[in-house]
Amino acid sequence: VFHSPVERMYDEAYGLLLETRNSMTFIAPQLRNDMAPEDRLFVTYQSTRLTSRLLEMMSWLMAQKAIHGGEMTREQAREQG
Repeated sequence: VFHSPVERMYDEAYGLLLETRNSMTFIAPQLRNDMAPEDRLFVTYQSTRLTSRLLEMMSWLMAQKAIHGGEMTREQAREQG
């Protein structure tokens, strides 16, 4: 089965998002217990930044998939922001 470059990027980004979620859910809490409060705050901040960037990327890739699939035009995607 052939997947377009956009579909492959989407799949990879989705995998990264799941890995990030799993790390934050299962690994990070154990590590944070031994950290100073300022370090916990920094890790939380960086986790939020990473998740936010991944979600922005996923949103853009979803729009690209919709454009390539004929579900929306580039103009419609631009209007969505």
